[in-house]
Amino acid sequence: MTNKKNNIFDLTTQFWVKRTGKYVNLNEYPWLKGPLGEPDEIGSDYFEKFALKNNFDVRKNVSGTGLMTDFNKLNNTDFNPYEVDSDIIKFYEKTTEYSLDIWSKWCGAFKPFGWLLNIIFARRLQQMNMPIASDETSKGISSEVYQLTDKDTNEVKVTGWLRRNLLTGNLIYAGCYSHCNLPESNLNCVKVVFPLPNGSATVILKPVNCEGGALKIISSGKKIGSPGFYFIVYDKENHAWVKHVTNMKEILHVYKDSQGIMRTDHNFRLFGFEFLHLHYKITAKTSLQK
Repeated sequence: MTNKKNNIFDLTTQFWVKRTGKYVNLNEYPWLKGPLGEPDEIGSDYFEKFALKNNFDVRKNVSGTGLMTDFNKLNNTDFNPYEVDSDIIKFYEKTTEYSLDIWSKWCGAFKPFGWLLNIIFARRLQQMNMPIASDETSKGISSEVYQLTDKDTNEVKVTGWLRRNLLTGNLIYAGCYSHCNLPESNLNCVKVVFPLPNGSATVILKPVNCEGGALKIISSGKKIGSPGFYFIVYDKENHAWVKHVTNMKEILHVYKDSQGIMRTDHNFRLFGFEFLHLHYKITAKTSLQK
């Protein structure tokens, strides 16, 4: 058997997190806990491997399953899930019943940087492989929902979303979806964990009500314990280095257009500048069959 080794670029990133981040006991920050990746690759079989390693059963694309089992768990003092359009809630709770098309637009100054990241990290790891050119997704993307369940209790332990570029065959990303509570603010948020070698990129997003039943979820915060983008590198059990990248911000706006079509604008910002815009068209599969 070949020994798995970290790539020099992955080791450099992990070194940066260790030098600039905070060493924590994750038992004190349970909302940051999540699946981590193998040293060499994430890949399209990540969830099957993770299930085998942790003795979970795998349910793949079971009809009527979604990224969240109960959207109402996002209820906060300043966010009312009952004001969100019922079709948007249904998308999150029954994701397998929808198809997605995606378009991408990189800011010109950042496009070479995005291309470089894909070459050095994303295509090698098959993780967070964002399309560079708008026509890269001309044949669409696949959408597969995984539920990893406890063999004895049948409880869902991990919900995974795997999306692949049908033109290139590259994995766009494998993400683990859930909700979490931030104890300092008693804020219920969307949590997405992207496994990386020996750790993860974890995004905590605050839900916001918008006009007409639309939804925004935003990752933006100034300190550990707030919504935002986190790099996590694991050390020993329940201990890790955590880097909160406060200059990185994501905004997802989920809404219906004037024709009643569900869409999402997904903006990525760094130091206040938008460097990537993704646009999704979300279509119920039943409407496609009519």
